Amino acid sequence: MHVHVNYCFCTDSIWGGDFVSNFMVCIPKYLPSDDALKGKKHEDWKRLVDEIPRATRKMFESLVTNRLKPEVLNWLKENIRDNGKEKGFAIGSDEYNSHGSMDFSIWFYRRSDAMKFIKQWSACKKPTTYFDYFRGIRKQYNPETKTLQKVEKLEF
Repeated sequence: MHVHVNYCFCTDSIWGGDFVSNFMVCIPKYLPSDDALKGKKHEDWKRLVDEIPRATRKMFESLVTNRLKPEVLNWLKENIRDNGKEKGFAIGSDEYNSHGSMDFSIWFYRRSDAMKFIKQWSACKKPTTYFDYFRGIRKQYNPETKTLQKVEKLEF
């Protein structure tokens, strides 16, 4: 899973309308990049995301809607507290998540909530990529040392 610290937003959230935050967790469909050519899906994707078939007649529209599995969505609702009047997290609506995306995004108001989600649901319990746009921090997970290490350029 990737963590992006930046101006992040979802234009069509499950809460209705826009959701603006600074923290986004992306669950990649394929990783590393050469696995996409083989059609091999990422372990986290298989455990956390359902691909719901959908009928479509529009050209270039995906034949699936990506949804978080019910247990994952329930965990978010039970464990991520709201931020005042705003929800503490958001995911895109079914329409938003039916555009053939190569990842599934979850937006958070707090960094601690994004990291709590990763610790709970990621296979390696840490982000595979961490990018903080504001501070210029780039880190990549090293499976040999099981740590995040600073890098000059991120490899997705």
